Amino acid sequence: MKQEVVQSFEKLDSLFNRSWPNESLPLVSVCSWVYNQKDYIRESIQSIITQETNFPVEIILQDDASTDGTLEIIREYERNYPHLFRNIIFEENQYSQGKDITTTLLQKARGKYVALSHGDDYWNDPLKLQKQVDFLEANEDCNISFHNCKRVNEKNEFVDLIYNEKINDLYFKDLMNGDYTKTVTAVFKKVPHWDLSRIYDDTTLFLHILEKGGYAGYMDDIMACYRVHNGGIWSKKNALQKYKMCVSAEDFIEKLYKNSYPTLIKIRKIEFYKNYTISLGSDGFTLYSFKAFLKYLYLEKLWYTRFQTSVSFFKANLKFWLLNYNQKK
Repeated sequence: MKQEVVQSFEKLDSLFNRSWPNESLPLVSVCSWVYNQKDYIRESIQSIITQETNFPVEIILQDDASTDGTLEIIREYERNYPHLFRNIIFEENQYSQGKDITTTLLQKARGKYVALSHGDDYWNDPLKLQKQVDFLEANEDCNISFHNCKRVNEKNEFVDLIYNEKINDLYFKDLMNGDYTKTVTAVFKKVPHWDLSRIYDDTTLFLHILEKGGYAGYMDDIMACYRVHNGGIWSKKNALQKYKMCVSAEDFIEKLYKNSYPTLIKIRKIEFYKNYTISLGSDGFTLYSFKAFLKYLYLEKLWYTRFQTSVSFFKANLKFWLLNYNQKK
Protein backbone atom coordinates (compact mmCIF):
# COMPACT_ATOMS: atom_id res chain seq x y z
CA MET A 1 0.00 0.00 0.00
CA LYS A 2 1.29 3.45 -0.89
CA GLN A 3 2.29 5.39 2.21
CA GLU A 4 1.72 9.10 2.62
CA VAL A 5 4.92 10.86 3.61
CA VAL A 6 4.89 13.03 6.70
CA GLN A 7 7.44 15.68 5.78
CA SER A 8 10.09 16.35 8.39
CA PHE A 9 12.81 18.70 7.24
CA GLU A 10 14.99 18.95 10.33
CA LYS A 11 18.67 19.85 9.96
CA LEU A 12 18.33 20.82 6.33
CA ASP A 13 20.88 22.98 4.58
CA SER A 14 21.81 23.82 1.00
CA LEU A 15 24.31 21.45 -0.57
CA PHE A 16 26.89 24.17 -1.19
CA ASN A 17 26.99 24.81 2.58
CA ARG A 18 27.38 21.16 3.51
CA SER A 19 30.44 19.01 3.94
CA TRP A 20 30.73 15.33 4.74
CA PRO A 21 33.63 13.15 5.80
CA ASN A 22 35.70 12.02 2.83
CA GLU A 23 34.72 8.39 3.33
CA SER A 24 30.98 9.19 3.27
CA LEU A 25 29.05 7.74 0.37
CA PRO A 26 26.27 9.87 -1.12
CA LEU A 27 22.69 8.81 -0.62
CA VAL A 28 21.82 10.51 -3.93
CA SER A 29 23.81 10.89 -7.13
CA VAL A 30 22.59 13.75 -9.32
CA CYS A 31 23.44 12.89 -12.94
CA SER A 32 23.10 15.47 -15.69
CA TRP A 33 23.81 15.36 -19.42
CA VAL A 34 25.38 18.59 -20.69
CA TYR A 35 26.29 19.85 -24.16
CA ASN A 36 26.64 23.44 -25.43
CA GLN A 37 24.22 24.95 -22.91
CA LYS A 38 26.20 28.03 -21.91
CA ASP A 39 23.08 30.19 -21.63
CA TYR A 40 21.32 27.78 -19.26
CA ILE A 41 23.91 25.65 -17.44
CA ARG A 42 24.50 28.10 -14.59
CA GLU A 43 20.80 28.16 -13.68
CA SER A 44 20.70 24.37 -13.90
CA ILE A 45 23.69 23.89 -11.60
CA GLN A 46 22.47 26.53 -9.13
CA SER A 47 19.15 24.70 -8.83
CA ILE A 48 21.07 21.56 -7.84
CA ILE A 49 23.56 22.98 -5.35
CA THR A 50 20.83 24.97 -3.58
CA GLN A 51 18.89 21.78 -2.82
CA GLU A 52 18.30 21.46 0.92
CA THR A 53 18.83 17.95 2.25
CA ASN A 54 19.71 16.08 5.43
CA PHE A 55 21.75 13.50 3.49
CA PRO A 56 24.95 13.60 1.40
CA VAL A 57 24.73 14.19 -2.35
CA GLU A 58 27.20 13.97 -5.22
CA ILE A 59 26.79 15.75 -8.56
CA ILE A 60 28.02 14.24 -11.82
CA LEU A 61 27.85 16.51 -14.85
CA GLN A 62 28.70 14.74 -18.09
CA ASP A 63 29.89 17.28 -20.64
CA ASP A 64 29.94 15.92 -24.18
CA ALA A 65 32.78 18.09 -25.50
CA SER A 66 30.99 21.45 -25.37
CA THR A 67 32.54 24.19 -27.50
CA ASP A 68 30.54 27.27 -26.47
CA GLY A 69 31.94 28.06 -23.02
CA THR A 70 29.78 25.60 -21.08
CA LEU A 71 32.84 23.69 -19.85
CA GLU A 72 34.39 26.84 -18.39
CA ILE A 73 31.30 27.36 -16.24
CA ILE A 74 31.41 23.74 -15.09
CA ARG A 75 35.08 24.11 -14.15
CA GLU A 76 34.23 27.22 -12.13
CA TYR A 77 31.76 25.26 -10.00
CA GLU A 78 34.24 22.40 -9.61
CA ARG A 79 36.79 24.84 -8.17
CA ASN A 80 34.30 26.48 -5.83
CA TYR A 81 32.61 23.29 -4.59
CA PRO A 82 35.08 20.41 -5.03
CA HIS A 83 33.27 18.31 -2.40
CA LEU A 84 30.14 18.14 -4.57
CA PHE A 85 31.30 17.35 -8.10
CA ARG A 86 32.63 14.17 -9.73
CA ASN A 87 32.22 15.19 -13.36
CA ILE A 88 32.83 13.37 -16.63
CA ILE A 89 34.41 15.51 -19.35
CA PHE A 90 34.64 14.12 -22.88
CA GLU A 91 37.23 15.61 -25.23
CA GLU A 92 35.38 14.27 -28.30
CA ASN A 93 31.63 14.41 -28.77
CA GLN A 94 30.22 10.97 -28.06
CA TYR A 95 26.62 11.57 -29.10
CA SER A 96 27.49 12.53 -32.68
CA GLN A 97 29.50 9.31 -33.01
CA GLY A 98 26.55 7.22 -31.90
CA LYS A 99 28.33 6.20 -28.70
CA ASP A 100 26.53 5.43 -25.48
CA ILE A 101 26.31 8.37 -23.08
CA THR A 102 23.71 7.02 -20.68
CA THR A 103 25.44 4.06 -19.08
CA THR A 104 28.74 5.93 -18.74
CA LEU A 105 27.00 8.38 -16.46
CA LEU A 106 25.10 5.73 -14.50
CA GLN A 107 28.22 3.64 -13.90
CA LYS A 108 29.87 6.48 -12.01
CA ALA A 109 26.89 7.08 -9.68
CA ARG A 110 27.57 5.79 -6.16
CA GLY A 111 24.30 6.76 -4.47
CA LYS A 112 21.47 4.49 -3.42
CA TYR A 113 19.27 6.83 -5.46
CA VAL A 114 19.91 8.61 -8.76
CA ALA A 115 18.34 11.93 -9.79
CA LEU A 116 18.41 12.99 -13.44
CA SER A 117 18.58 16.32 -15.23
CA HIS A 118 19.86 18.05 -18.38
CA GLY A 119 22.00 21.15 -18.68
CA ASP A 120 19.16 23.29 -20.02
CA ASP A 121 16.55 22.18 -17.47
CA TYR A 122 16.40 23.20 -13.83
CA TRP A 123 14.66 22.46 -10.53
CA ASN A 124 12.45 25.12 -8.96
CA ASP A 125 11.87 23.59 -5.52
CA PRO A 126 14.84 23.47 -3.11
CA LEU A 127 13.24 20.51 -1.32
CA LYS A 128 12.77 18.41 -4.45
CA LEU A 129 15.42 15.81 -3.61
CA GLN A 130 14.41 15.61 0.04
CA LYS A 131 10.73 15.11 -0.81
CA GLN A 132 11.39 12.43 -3.42
CA VAL A 133 13.87 10.49 -1.30
CA ASP A 134 11.47 10.58 1.66
CA PHE A 135 8.76 9.26 -0.66
CA LEU A 136 10.96 6.42 -1.94
CA GLU A 137 12.09 5.51 1.56
CA ALA A 138 8.47 5.34 2.75
CA ASN A 139 7.29 3.18 -0.17
CA GLU A 140 9.39 0.06 -0.55
CA ASP A 141 7.75 -1.05 -3.81
CA CYS A 142 8.23 2.33 -5.44
CA ASN A 143 11.37 2.25 -7.57
CA ILE A 144 10.96 5.57 -9.39
CA SER A 145 9.64 8.86 -8.06
CA PHE A 146 8.49 11.48 -10.57
CA HIS A 147 6.42 14.62 -10.42
CA ASN A 148 4.73 17.34 -12.41
CA CYS A 149 6.81 20.07 -14.02
CA LYS A 150 6.51 23.18 -16.15
CA ARG A 151 7.55 23.65 -19.74
CA VAL A 152 9.30 26.99 -20.16
CA ASN A 153 10.87 28.70 -23.17
CA GLU A 154 14.35 30.17 -23.55
CA LYS A 155 13.22 33.28 -21.61
CA ASN A 156 11.88 31.21 -18.69
CA GLU A 157 8.33 32.08 -19.72
CA PHE A 158 5.70 29.52 -18.79
CA VAL A 159 4.41 27.41 -21.69
CA ASP A 160 2.32 24.70 -20.05
CA LEU A 161 2.41 21.84 -17.55
CA ILE A 162 3.64 18.38 -18.48
CA TYR A 163 0.57 16.94 -16.75
CA ASN A 164 -2.53 19.10 -16.72
CA GLU A 165 -4.30 16.85 -14.25
CA LYS A 166 -3.23 14.41 -11.57
CA ILE A 167 -2.18 11.10 -13.05
CA ASN A 168 -1.85 7.61 -11.66
CA ASP A 169 1.29 5.80 -10.66
CA LEU A 170 2.95 3.99 -13.56
CA TYR A 171 3.90 0.35 -13.93
CA PHE A 172 5.99 -1.46 -16.53
CA LYS A 173 2.93 -2.03 -18.71
CA ASP A 174 2.11 1.70 -18.65
CA LEU A 175 5.60 2.62 -19.82
CA MET A 176 5.35 0.05 -22.59
CA ASN A 177 2.03 1.59 -23.63
CA GLY A 178 3.68 4.98 -24.10
CA ASP A 179 3.25 6.73 -20.75
CA TYR A 180 6.40 8.48 -19.66
CA THR A 181 8.25 10.33 -16.94
CA LYS A 182 10.20 13.46 -17.82
CA THR A 183 13.90 12.91 -17.14
CA VAL A 184 14.25 16.11 -15.13
CA THR A 185 11.58 14.89 -12.67
CA ALA A 186 12.94 11.39 -12.01
CA VAL A 187 14.65 10.08 -8.90
CA PHE A 188 15.03 6.31 -8.81
CA LYS A 189 16.52 3.47 -6.83
CA LYS A 190 19.74 2.35 -8.43
CA VAL A 191 19.48 -1.21 -9.70
CA PRO A 192 22.05 -3.24 -7.70
CA HIS A 193 23.39 -5.01 -10.77
CA TRP A 194 22.84 -2.97 -13.91
CA ASP A 195 22.41 -4.97 -17.09
CA LEU A 196 23.83 -2.14 -19.16
CA SER A 197 23.09 -4.01 -22.38
CA ARG A 198 19.39 -3.30 -21.72
CA ILE A 199 19.78 0.48 -21.49
CA TYR A 200 19.71 2.59 -24.65
CA ASP A 201 18.16 5.86 -23.42
CA ASP A 202 16.00 7.18 -20.59
CA THR A 203 12.93 5.21 -21.78
CA THR A 204 14.79 1.88 -21.73
CA LEU A 205 16.37 2.86 -18.41
CA PHE A 206 12.96 3.25 -16.77
CA LEU A 207 11.71 0.05 -18.39
CA HIS A 208 14.77 -1.78 -17.06
CA ILE A 209 14.10 -0.48 -13.54
CA LEU A 210 10.45 -1.61 -13.56
CA GLU A 211 10.66 -4.83 -15.57
CA LYS A 212 11.30 -6.84 -12.39
CA GLY A 213 8.38 -5.21 -10.58
CA GLY A 214 7.56 -2.14 -8.54
CA TYR A 215 6.13 1.11 -9.84
CA ALA A 216 6.85 4.74 -10.62
CA GLY A 217 5.17 6.86 -7.96
CA TYR A 218 3.69 10.18 -9.05
CA MET A 219 3.91 13.33 -6.93
CA ASP A 220 1.72 16.27 -7.94
CA ASP A 221 4.23 18.89 -6.77
CA ILE A 222 5.61 21.11 -9.56
CA MET A 223 9.33 20.92 -8.78
CA ALA A 224 11.17 21.34 -12.09
CA CYS A 225 11.19 23.22 -15.38
CA TYR A 226 11.70 21.50 -18.72
CA ARG A 227 13.02 23.97 -21.25
CA VAL A 228 11.77 24.01 -24.84
CA HIS A 229 14.08 25.97 -27.16
CA ASN A 230 15.60 25.82 -30.62
CA GLY A 231 19.01 24.87 -29.27
CA GLY A 232 17.73 21.82 -27.43
CA ILE A 233 19.03 18.43 -28.56
CA TRP A 234 15.45 17.23 -29.06
CA SER A 235 13.57 20.49 -29.58
CA LYS A 236 15.64 21.62 -32.56
CA LYS A 237 15.01 18.43 -34.55
CA ASN A 238 12.28 18.20 -37.17
CA ALA A 239 9.80 15.33 -37.38
CA LEU A 240 11.99 13.25 -39.68
CA GLN A 241 15.06 13.55 -37.45
CA LYS A 242 12.98 12.63 -34.41
CA TYR A 243 11.47 9.71 -36.30
CA LYS A 244 14.87 8.30 -37.28
CA MET A 245 16.13 8.62 -33.71
CA CYS A 246 13.04 6.97 -32.29
CA VAL A 247 13.04 4.11 -34.80
CA SER A 248 16.41 3.01 -33.43
CA ALA A 249 15.11 3.16 -29.87
CA GLU A 250 11.90 1.32 -30.75
CA ASP A 251 13.86 -1.41 -32.53
CA PHE A 252 16.01 -1.76 -29.42
CA ILE A 253 12.92 -2.10 -27.19
CA GLU A 254 11.34 -4.63 -29.55
CA LYS A 255 14.48 -6.76 -29.52
CA LEU A 256 14.51 -6.76 -25.71
CA TYR A 257 10.87 -7.55 -25.06
CA LYS A 258 9.26 -9.11 -28.15
CA ASN A 259 9.50 -12.65 -26.77
CA SER A 260 8.31 -11.89 -23.24
CA TYR A 261 5.74 -9.18 -24.07
CA PRO A 262 4.67 -9.71 -27.72
CA THR A 263 1.23 -8.09 -27.33
CA LEU A 264 2.58 -4.98 -25.60
CA ILE A 265 5.27 -4.63 -28.27
CA LYS A 266 2.71 -4.86 -31.06
CA ILE A 267 0.46 -2.22 -29.46
CA ARG A 268 3.47 0.03 -28.91
CA LYS A 269 4.56 -0.27 -32.56
CA ILE A 270 1.03 0.43 -33.82
CA GLU A 271 0.87 3.66 -31.81
CA PHE A 272 4.39 4.64 -32.83
CA TYR A 273 3.77 4.37 -36.58
CA LYS A 274 0.31 5.90 -36.24
CA ASN A 275 1.67 8.99 -34.48
CA TYR A 276 4.56 9.46 -36.91
CA THR A 277 2.28 8.93 -39.91
CA ILE A 278 0.59 12.18 -38.87
CA SER A 279 3.58 14.19 -37.58
CA LEU A 280 5.73 13.39 -40.63
CA GLY A 281 2.88 14.38 -42.95
CA SER A 282 2.28 17.61 -41.05
CA ASP A 283 5.97 18.53 -41.44
CA GLY A 284 5.94 17.82 -45.17
CA PHE A 285 7.83 14.51 -45.19
CA THR A 286 5.23 12.85 -47.38
CA LEU A 287 7.28 9.85 -48.46
CA TYR A 288 8.28 8.95 -44.92
CA SER A 289 4.73 9.59 -43.76
CA PHE A 290 3.51 7.12 -46.37
CA LYS A 291 6.11 4.53 -45.34
CA ALA A 292 5.10 4.87 -41.68
CA PHE A 293 1.46 4.60 -42.74
CA LEU A 294 2.14 1.32 -44.58
CA LYS A 295 3.89 -0.12 -41.53
CA TYR A 296 0.93 0.94 -39.41
CA LEU A 297 -1.54 -0.74 -41.80
CA TYR A 298 0.50 -3.95 -41.71
CA LEU A 299 0.28 -4.08 -37.91
CA GLU A 300 -3.22 -2.73 -37.30
CA LYS A 301 -5.99 -5.22 -38.11
CA LEU A 302 -9.01 -3.26 -36.89
CA TRP A 303 -10.69 -1.72 -39.90
CA TYR A 304 -12.34 1.14 -37.99
CA THR A 305 -9.06 2.44 -36.55
CA ARG A 306 -7.42 1.87 -39.94
CA PHE A 307 -10.05 4.12 -41.48
CA GLN A 308 -9.56 6.82 -38.82
CA THR A 309 -5.80 6.86 -39.31
CA SER A 310 -6.20 6.90 -43.09
CA VAL A 311 -8.30 10.05 -42.79
CA SER A 312 -5.69 11.59 -40.46
CA PHE A 313 -2.90 10.67 -42.90
CA PHE A 314 -4.58 12.46 -45.82
CA LYS A 315 -5.58 15.46 -43.69
CA ALA A 316 -2.03 15.95 -42.37
CA ASN A 317 -0.41 15.75 -45.79
CA LEU A 318 -3.13 17.77 -47.53
CA LYS A 319 -2.84 20.54 -44.95
CA PHE A 320 0.90 20.83 -45.62
CA TRP A 321 0.44 20.75 -49.40
CA LEU A 322 -2.25 23.48 -49.29
CA LEU A 323 -0.17 25.65 -46.97
CA ASN A 324 2.83 25.27 -49.24
CA TYR A 325 0.74 26.03 -52.33
CA ASN A 326 -0.72 29.21 -50.78
CA GLN A 327 2.73 30.45 -49.79
CA LYS A 328 3.97 30.04 -53.37
CA LYS A 329 1.05 31.97 -54.88
